[in-house]
Amino acid sequence: MSHNKGSKVSRSKQKSSREQDPNIWTTVRSNAGIFTLNILKAYCLVNLTLFASEVLRSSLDPVYGSISAAKYHGPVTLLALLVSCSTYTFWRGPRQAWANSLAVIGLAVPTVQTCLFRYSGRLGPSVGPLLTSLVTSFPLVLVAGVAAAKELAETVEKILFPDGPTQKRFPGRAIAQALNAGVCLTAYFEPKIGSLRLAGWLRTQIVHSRVGLYYLLAMLYTLRCPAAYLMCFIILLPTPILQASLISSYVPFSYSDAKLNATLQRQGFSLVARQESVTGYISILDNVKDGFRVMRCDHSLLGGEWIPQPGQVVTGLQEPIYAVFVMLEAVRLVVPEGSANHHQGQAARGKNALVIGLGVGTLPSALIAHNISTTILEIDPVVHKYATRYFSLPTNHTPVIQDAVLFVDQHQNRKRKDNDRAAYDYIIHDVFTGGVEPIALFTAEFLRGLKKMLKPEGIIAIVRTL
Repeated sequence: MSHNKGSKVSRSKQKSSREQDPNIWTTVRSNAGIFTLNILKAYCLVNLTLFASEVLRSSLDPVYGSISAAKYHGPVTLLALLVSCSTYTFWRGPRQAWANSLAVIGLAVPTVQTCLFRYSGRLGPSVGPLLTSLVTSFPLVLVAGVAAAKELAETVEKILFPDGPTQKRFPGRAIAQALNAGVCLTAYFEPKIGSLRLAGWLRTQIVHSRVGLYYLLAMLYTLRCPAAYLMCFIILLPTPILQASLISSYVPFSYSDAKLNATLQRQGFSLVARQESVTGYISILDNVKDGFRVMRCDHSLLGGEWIPQPGQVVTGLQEPIYAVFVMLEAVRLVVPEGSANHHQGQAARGKNALVIGLGVGTLPSALIAHNISTTILEIDPVVHKYATRYFSLPTNHTPVIQDAVLFVDQHQNRKRKDNDRAAYDYIIHDVFTGGVEPIALFTAEFLRGLKKMLKPEGIIAIVRTL
């Protein structure tokens, strides 16, 4: 009897353990799902903040230039991530408090940045971008990193210590710290959202300007706040937007246009037109005193022309302020040795040319004046629009508004598919903006692609800075 009784108890225990196993595995799977979800939330928070800091960095380009702005932005954001990963345990407060702080800082930094722009002349291109990044991007990324670490720490501790903080928390903190470091560094070093072009967002409307785009991102931070805080943010949101709009000269409002013109006129300039676009902040300025017009992209001059004076008759090409661009048309005088035209001293008419990079259109205008059928390859639609509207670029050309690398690749694909011949006698490679040359347009693969687009006696002219 005792033996049967013991076997019954054993069988009942086995049955009970089998009944509990599904609950145990359900709990494990549930914790794994929550753990994965919180890692994704932390990653999205860090990546969103890196994107927002990239928008803040792009706002420095018209003031200090893209080179100076980018020089310090990467190291400052990386330093903020490393500080948040290594010292988050020293920062007091629960996760929600840091989420609320992130929303406040996110809405405040554009106004701080705009106020610092007033002192850009005194700070200069070295101290100005560094100081602005330390005051704006650094605290934003730091608080986001700490908020992400708090999120992961609370999740790890709930899983390791479900009965409350009765045990030592060091293992949970160490695991959370390692996970947060992995999340932050992965978001920073991988091809992240913040490194993508802002081309699809930047337009003349306030929502699609750099300031407007940043505030759209900052509003996402408020979604992590409780309802009471969220209502306060919604009520207070117009205040920093209005303040930045009244202070900043780069917001496309009629008020800011008048304010910017008042400042420019004291230095002998007047604003003709401006628009944010693919390559940056495009503006047309007239020098009233000396009588010339220029096109700028952020902090870089794309070219300019002298404005005809009253009563002055212009014959032929409009005179550019940079004569070197007219000299580039000398490519049509280059005749390859051994060609049929080698002893004629000049190339024959009826040629085709591809100009990569437009500027204000000085070089294409010179080629068109010599009856050379000219195709203009320009990535920025606003540059082409302004060159045609505000400068002397003729309309009898073929515009291609496209990335040059993509254009060359597509040409090669069409050539292989249709057995098409090479199209151009001259290819003039003149791409330079923002103080830098795009590396993708100087690779061996790209230059080989250009060579395949030439006719047998064609010429490639590449403009490089020294």
